Amino acid sequence: MDWTQRTSLLIGDQALEKLQSSCVLIVGLGGVGAYAAEFLARAGVGRLILVDGDKVQATNRNRQLPALCSTEGRFKVVVVAERLRDINPAIGLDCFPFFLEAEEVGDLLFGRNRYDSRRAQQGIGKIFAGDDRKESLTPELSGQSTMVCDFVVDAIDSLGPKAALIRSCLEHAVPLVSSMGAAAKLDPSQISTCDISKTHHCALARALRHRLAAFGIRRGFPVVFSSEQVASKTRPSEAKSSEVKLPEAKFSEVKSSEAEASVKVVPGTISYLPAAFACHLAAYTIKYLISENSSTNNQPD
Repeated sequence: MDWTQRTSLLIGDQALEKLQSSCVLIVGLGGVGAYAAEFLARAGVGRLILVDGDKVQATNRNRQLPALCSTEGRFKVVVVAERLRDINPAIGLDCFPFFLEAEEVGDLLFGRNRYDSRRAQQGIGKIFAGDDRKESLTPELSGQSTMVCDFVVDAIDSLGPKAALIRSCLEHAVPLVSSMGAAAKLDPSQISTCDISKTHHCALARALRHRLAAFGIRRGFPVVFSSEQVASKTRPSEAKSSEVKLPEAKFSEVKSSEAEASVKVVPGTISYLPAAFACHLAAYTIKYLISENSSTNNQPD
């Protein structure tokens, strides 16, 4: 029996075919991104590009899909890829096991060889299965602007690369949806999708708006965020016992009062909120891919 039968009954064969012929880039496979990847794979999206340099740690187990005792120390992209292939053996997967750097966004989006070469230096090749709709995600482009994906899901928790990815997507009219901060929240009913300009009570969204404003970007792309206010007694900025030193690539979305300080605050997280954020990300992505907007690059309402 066709495993996509129930999806087809809901959205129709034509919409399912659109998903199966689509490629989605997901950057960040932490609490939110890994769930989003699985939701999209189970919906029938035919190809995923996965980017994350992190490895599974014990502290991930309270909220992250790939985090198990048996997977500690392994690259999240590899663990997620194996899981997705077990769901859909025909899915196309391309994995980049390192953190996205701001200056490499163009290489990733347009498949330039420098990004693939960096992956090769890690000693991990492509994890690929499926048909040959797009034979190579890293073609010889020679300055061309050929997109390697149809849609971008931003689940990055580091401000610099996050802002760079969004800027590049907007400059090149690449459709995207971006996740804001899921940490320090408890109420899934307060999660919604809106334009970045309408966000509030979210530290990551506030920092992102400030960063993008320097480039004249104040609106124009959808985000998933929570309007829940953090109780004063649990505000990350006041949780002195949670202050730890982290490398730049691993900064949380919640920073101390000095934006670029070396001491960062690690906020508390709960098991179900990342998955709830991912539901919104996946829903927006799927609505875009199966809508008429996908051919005109207009974002769905």
